[in-house]
Amino acid sequence: MNSSVTLFPIGGTGTDITLQIACSGYMSSCPNGGNANYGIQRWIYEATVSLPAGCGSDWVFYNTDCCRSSAIDNISSPGGTGSAFYARLDNTLASCNSSPQFTNLPQMFNCVNQPTLLNLGIVDPDGDSLVIELTNCRSDGTGAPNTSVTYSAPYSGTSPFPTLSGILIQSNGLFSYIPAQAI
Repeated sequence: MNSSVTLFPIGGTGTDITLQIACSGYMSSCPNGGNANYGIQRWIYEATVSLPAGCGSDWVFYNTDCCRSSAIDNISSPGGTGSAFYARLDNTLASCNSSPQFTNLPQMFNCVNQPTLLNLGIVDPDGDSLVIELTNCRSDGTGAPNTSVTYSAPYSGTSPFPTLSGILIQSNGLFSYIPAQAI
C-alpha cells in the first residue's frame, strides 16, 4: 500500500518559540525577519490514517521538504538538499502501544567552550526501553526517506558539529558535549 495523506497544522501552532530556548536578551527574527538573528517557529501537524489490522510490520510514515538553509556548513549543497523524517509502525503487535514523546523543546543555542547538557525529555508512556543514537540526516528526493545527506568533511551523522569532547549520549537520553565553535 502506498498513499499520500495531507497533514493539517494544529491551530495555535506556528508561534515563535525562540525566546523559550535562547539566551536572555536574544532578539528573534520571527515573525517579520526584521534582523539577522535566527528565529524558530514550532508547527504541529496531524492527520488520521486507518490501516488494516495485522497486515505486516513494514509501515513507514515519512515527510519530505525542500530545501535547507544555504548557511548550513556541515553538509554539501545545503540549499539544494531537502530533509526527510520518518517513523516505522508494526501493527502486528498488541494494540495500544504508545510512541515515545519529546517533553522538552529542542535546544538550538549553545555557548562555545562551555559544557552543554541537552535534555530532550524523551519518555515512553508504556515504559518500553528506548535506544537513542545519532545517525545520518535524511534527504528528500529519490529513495526518501532512506537517502542520507552528503556531509562535508570532517562532519558526519555521529559528529554533526565541532566539539572539544565528542558527543556522549547517556542511558537516560541526556546528550553531553562542549561546542568548539558557535553552532
